[in-house]
Amino acid sequence: MTNEKMREEFERWLVTSKGYTRSSVENLCPISGKYYSPYVRRMWEAWQASRENLEVELPSEYSGIYSLRDGGFYKVKEVKQKLTEQGFKVK
Repeated sequence: MTNEKMREEFERWLVTSKGYTRSSVENLCPISGKYYSPYVRRMWEAWQASRENLEVELPSEYSGIYSLRDGGFYKVKEVKQKLTEQGFKVK
């Protein structure tokens, strides 16, 4: 997951779950790119750290088909690609 996408998810969570306003969340220092608020800055650091260690282990690509909850069927290779796009590390 790109840092930009992770930041978007973080900011959406702050607004929808923690009651921050969009303008307060998007208030970044133009030089450092860091949040002005020390509270938001600490939450952002924790958010990033919580996603660093996400890792999923899937069966080998030759093990056939992997079923997802939505009823779709995907090959393991496609599932790995989708997980990687969402920021998961895949073994």
